[in-house]
Amino acid sequence: MNHETTAEIELAIAKKYGWRQNIIVPNVSWGLLYHEADLLIMSKLGVLTEIEIKVSRLDLIADSFKRQKHRSKIIKYLYFAIPRKLEKSISSIQENAGIYIVETNGNVKKERNATTNPDFIKLKDEQRYNLARLGAMRIWNLKQRLHESIQSYKNIIKTFENKNTGVKDD
Repeated sequence: MNHETTAEIELAIAKKYGWRQNIIVPNVSWGLLYHEADLLIMSKLGVLTEIEIKVSRLDLIADSFKRQKHRSKIIKYLYFAIPRKLEKSISSIQENAGIYIVETNGNVKKERNATTNPDFIKLKDEQRYNLARLGAMRIWNLKQRLHESIQSYKNIIKTFENKNTGVKDD
């Protein structure tokens, strides 16, 4: 792993923040915000941090043209997480955003602190519940895909074994 893909960076950031201490939900695009968040991290106090993950220079530049600019009253801090290879493109990242650089070994280095959103308001209990619900929904979708992958793998192994032993498939 070079920690250059979105999934690898997600895992590195989730590990840094601690999924046992915080609620960390990937790909929140409805139910809470008016824009898509790659990762939302909610502390025990109901403080939200958004992590925007960028893995290419083109993706960074395209993000600078977005109208929304990842603004929301319920997000206290905004960070961009990028692989080490994009370090020279930091100037494309909006000034209020903090920056995490993910090293090729998976270590996460804070390059710049995020500024506090001056309009920030803490999540209400209903919003906290909704974020936790969205996170739980991700788990069951993942378990379903994992189950299907395991079944597919078992079928491939069974077919391979049958071909090698001369047994015909049903």
